[in-house]
Amino acid sequence: MVVIGVCLVLVSLPFVTLLAMRLTSNQFIRETEQSLIQQSAIYAEIYAKAFAPLPGPAIGVPLTEDQQEHWSAGLRPVSASLNIHKDHVLEARPDGTPISEPLDPRYLSVQNDLIRIARGARQTTLSGVAFLTQTGRLLNSEGAPSLGELTEVRAALDGEIGRALRARGDTYARHPFASIS
Repeated sequence: MVVIGVCLVLVSLPFVTLLAMRLTSNQFIRETEQSLIQQSAIYAEIYAKAFAPLPGPAIGVPLTEDQQEHWSAGLRPVSASLNIHKDHVLEARPDGTPISEPLDPRYLSVQNDLIRIARGARQTTLSGVAFLTQTGRLLNSEGAPSLGELTEVRAALDGEIGRALRARGDTYARHPFASIS
């Protein structure tokens, strides 16, 4: 009986471990998302403070009353909501659509400082940052291509919180055991 019991425990141990990993994997996703939300709030403030005093026409889309109320509130916490079990993991972020028209000079004046701050922070946080214009053009990339076609970018440009689960880079390849890993 003891031998059979020990064998059953040893055989069931990998399955119990897989179940535990599956149950806790969403927690890792939520913690990462919450960390990225916190970082993005800091970057957004830096970006806004650098951009606001520059002369030029107002930019962006008009916000709804609910959005205005949310963004003007003294406190506006944002909770992590991505779910590895429900949300589909999208392909790696594309490079963007090339745009030939020049950037607004205001973006050019803040671009280098923003990128320098992000590169310095990346040494500690290990996370990348994409600074976008009001039309979704990527300031971090040569030629400022547009990422405006991405759903998460579109949501952000419309005054909402944009978020998506994306695979990381071209080296991401699904392995045969992806369903259980």
